[in-house]
Amino acid sequence: MKFIEKFNIKKVVIYLLGIMFVTLGLGTLIILGTGTNLMKGTHSNHTSVNDSKTSNLSGINEIYVDVSSSDINIIPEGTSQLKAHLYGDMTSNNKYTNSKIQCYKSGNTLVIKQVEPHINFVFFSSNLKLDVYIPADYNKDIKLVSSSGDINVNDYKLNKLQCNLSSGNLKMNNINADTFNYLSSSGDLKADKLTTKTTTLDSSSGSININAFSGDLTAENSSGDTNIEYADFNNNINVHSSSGEIALTLPKSAEFDLDAVASSGDITTDFPITVSGKDGGHKLQGVVVNDKNKIKLDVSSGDIKILN
Repeated sequence: MKFIEKFNIKKVVIYLLGIMFVTLGLGTLIILGTGTNLMKGTHSNHTSVNDSKTSNLSGINEIYVDVSSSDINIIPEGTSQLKAHLYGDMTSNNKYTNSKIQCYKSGNTLVIKQVEPHINFVFFSSNLKLDVYIPADYNKDIKLVSSSGDINVNDYKLNKLQCNLSSGNLKMNNINADTFNYLSSSGDLKADKLTTKTTTLDSSSGSININAFSGDLTAENSSGDTNIEYADFNNNINVHSSSGEIALTLPKSAEFDLDAVASSGDITTDFPITVSGKDGGHKLQGVVVNDKNKIKLDVSSGDIKILN
């Protein structure tokens, strides 16, 4: 009798009904979101995207490109107008509207933005690309933002270049900019012939590789190798890495003051250095010829190499 008294049948029934309604609700959401028909199965929607916009650059000091799921290609053109062309294929197992681009002026900024389709609870894939044809003689500011896609930019002389990537790779070739800023959550940076006055790099996860480089450098790389090769050198350098090797290649004629710390790793250099501090191979301080240029390298887990 005591067991029967404790066993409340009414409560059990209520709990079971609650579980049933929650299960039915979730199932309905999934079916509606994925476009699944219990009688016909799952269908898929495929479409091709082809959208373009043009704009003149009169009074424009900055070109701002912001996309979510497309690769960005910045292409120099011998014209006076800018043209943006979004193209590729999209596939989903639910209905959606095509991705498009907006192109409008906001003050002295020309904004080029990708407008994504509204899709919920679906499988979605795309191979979209955004080609932005910018006059080759444009020499002001460019800002590129990508949530999920690669960025390629070549052959420009600019005042400022800024590239922000959440997940994707940045490739650059023959870029001359007074200021270059790079921010990446996950992806690699590869640059050849990069000439700047100041460069700032901030990478959470990914490798940094720059060849034929010049300019003052500040870099933070949380996880990944950092390889910088200078074409000519008369600069200050400050590089920190939490996990990854730092390799710095300088001309044989380079002169600098060095402060290098590898908490868990080795430090090696090809330069004859007048040492002022050394700690078991994990710390190296000294001067090569003179201390006009300052080089500070700090790695928590990894080696430091200074090459010529």
